[in-house]
Amino acid sequence: MWKSLLLINWVLAFGSNCPLLEKHSFDIKQEEFSTLKQEKETKIAILGDQGLGAKPEQVLQMVKEWGPDLLLHLGDFDYEDDPKSFMRQLTDALGKKFPMMAVIGNHDILKWFEPRTGYRDLLLKQSKKSGLEKHCTGEIGVSRVCHYKDMVFVLSGVGTMGSHHEEFIDSALQRYSYVPWKICLWHKNQNKLQTGDKIDETGKHGAMIFTGHEHSYERTHLLSNFETQEILSTDDTLEVKPGQSFAAVSGLGGDSIRPWKQGNQLNSWWAATAALDNGVNYGALLCTFKHKGSPLKADCKFKDIDGIKWDQFKITVPSVNLAQIDTSLPPKKFYETSIKSPADIYTVYNERTQSTSKSTLEIKNGVQHYLNFKIDIPPESKIKSIHLQAKFETKNSALAQIELSSAPNMLLIGNENGLQRQIVSSKVAVENGEVWVSPDISHLVRINKKTSTVMVGVSGQVLQDFSTVSFYGIHDTLSTCMAPTLAIILK
Repeated sequence: MWKSLLLINWVLAFGSNCPLLEKHSFDIKQEEFSTLKQEKETKIAILGDQGLGAKPEQVLQMVKEWGPDLLLHLGDFDYEDDPKSFMRQLTDALGKKFPMMAVIGNHDILKWFEPRTGYRDLLLKQSKKSGLEKHCTGEIGVSRVCHYKDMVFVLSGVGTMGSHHEEFIDSALQRYSYVPWKICLWHKNQNKLQTGDKIDETGKHGAMIFTGHEHSYERTHLLSNFETQEILSTDDTLEVKPGQSFAAVSGLGGDSIRPWKQGNQLNSWWAATAALDNGVNYGALLCTFKHKGSPLKADCKFKDIDGIKWDQFKITVPSVNLAQIDTSLPPKKFYETSIKSPADIYTVYNERTQSTSKSTLEIKNGVQHYLNFKIDIPPESKIKSIHLQAKFETKNSALAQIELSSAPNMLLIGNENGLQRQIVSSKVAVENGEVWVSPDISHLVRINKKTSTVMVGVSGQVLQDFSTVSFYGIHDTLSTCMAPTLAIILK
């Protein structure tokens, strides 16, 4: 059975209660989607984790000289919350009307919704200028479907923003099952499918997956199961079709280059890896689809700004036989519920309740936050695990010890452990904008048929004195879009 690439460290649907998101579905009746005209060669550049300055400019110049028809940006645009500078850098290099599709990255959140000058509005403006917008539908950067030159692109904010990503991606790929070339992109990657320290309704449809986030390059062999990394073939010609595909991480857009971690580069499923350790420079994945006029073949290479090719491979796709594709939606396996209002949060400082700001909640000695979640799952559900998801805010990378506990006994509903107060402790490497997913806390917040509300206590300390670590609550401008979320995984 093909497992889900969306189970990215259990980040399933963060920001599920976001009133700022407008379109969380797509209109399959749009006339432009009904007929996809056959085109000749289509050249697509794929990159993420870009930044501002000389190195990103060199990458864009290399891309321009290659002569692409389209840029796919995998998120983390500039790391300075400067949407105007990001867009200016891109259009100065590629042109004011150059076609680009992009997904939100964790470093793009704070200025995503700014009216007229935020990333979302500037990307939408660029999409209209390039003529792409009439071929796209859905929420830009978060849950969007586009077609371009007889190819279909599914863009997701999974793990970064929005909810119901698995259903959205599956529905989109089902709708366009007759299209040979289907590409999915999002920012976050599954931990085992990158080589730093940072799963698959896509595969059953024969869609390929591109992500960023880790500042390196890697590509898998052809896999039949992303969750177990089951290798189907090690050939450099990848036959992508329903039930088998590959994933690639292209995160060397110009911000930084990271080393390998924990020996991940030695994992058998990697066909190619490039990081600080083996001397790669910044670059991009460059793919020519319908190579030399063949409608079912592609030729790809990862090239850096020194002109070195770190990976080269071919892709083939079949003429799709609809009878081979299982178009049934899988049963829902998870539910998410987020903080809904300031009343769902209260903070205790040295055993005294505080009426502090609930925009960000600091991790600090002597501070205990209590989070209140309303639970609404089918009464017959059997729970596999429960995970708290919180998005960090910090100026510097840090190491923190975070403790989750059952709430005060008089407040916890459905706890079968009586007066016993339990704690789950976790040491966490914190990066600004990163989503932290807790270990399983189902034994802390046991849910039974009568349970409607549970509370989770959050406390901890930063293990470096110079760092301040907080997580988003009810944000002043982002509202509940980044509020802590409880993900309930069903058996």
